[in-house]
Amino acid sequence: MTAPISFGVVSGSKPLSPSATESAPPTRAGGNTLAPVRKVDTLQLTDQGLELQQSMGSSRSHTDVDSQRVEQIRLAIADGRYPVDARSTALKLTRLEYELSQP
Repeated sequence: MTAPISFGVVSGSKPLSPSATESAPPTRAGGNTLAPVRKVDTLQLTDQGLELQQSMGSSRSHTDVDSQRVEQIRLAIADGRYPVDARSTALKLTRLEYELSQP
């Protein structure tokens, strides 16, 4: 089963006005005008795609971020009060790089 998805205007952009896309109707060699053709993009999602889309939507509505803690850390970094253990950071980055390289 697939479901069509419609696309809206991208945030911050303006839709083209009909006059911008259909300013002068095309003509045939004999001078007869052709009817304008509107193209429509469509996308069909599989059941698996629909499940992924639904799970992405539900995960966006729930946040596990402690905004107050993030703000405290941000201010501590800006003030130079946030302690950084270079050895611990290097070890964690090395471990992460190793884990990412594993199949």
